[in-house]
Amino acid sequence: MQLNKNDPLLDKKVCPKCGAMDSMHMFSEYRSRIDMNVRGYCCDKCKYESLEQDGLGEVEYAAVTLRKFIEVL
Repeated sequence: MQLNKNDPLLDKKVCPKCGAMDSMHMFSEYRSRIDMNVRGYCCDKCKYESLEQDGLGEVEYAAVTLRKFIEVL
């Protein structure tokens, strides 16, 4: 299937690792393995995580547009 370059579907947010739509959610938790509070975004499908130490300000949303995901392929 080929999409028109103006198709609004191409502007949907997807996981930057697997391309799953609307699968990224924010989390914040303590990880005893590294003895640190971390937060970031995680993909419900492939479990990709974007992590940063908690308390460092706003976490950047890790999802990308489908358009951007396809460009990288």
